[in-house]
Amino acid sequence: MKIDRNSRAPLSPSQLASLRGLRTDPQRELWGSHRQLLLSMGLIVANGDDLILTEAGRQRLNYEERAPTLS
Repeated sequence: MKIDRNSRAPLSPSQLASLRGLRTDPQRELWGSHRQLLLSMGLIVANGDDLILTEAGRQRLNYEERAPTLS
């Protein structure tokens, strides 16, 4: 099943954790659903066995890390 989702759509905490993990380890294994979702959103691209953050992925992480948290 193909997932199409806007790159600005909300991500779950575990999906954000997967995205953060790829920032430091492009060979990190992701759950199939996370991998497909992040690829379809254009936040990552596959390069052989590596998953690389795109500029949109880096911007998304920067935005998420600056966003205020609710207490």
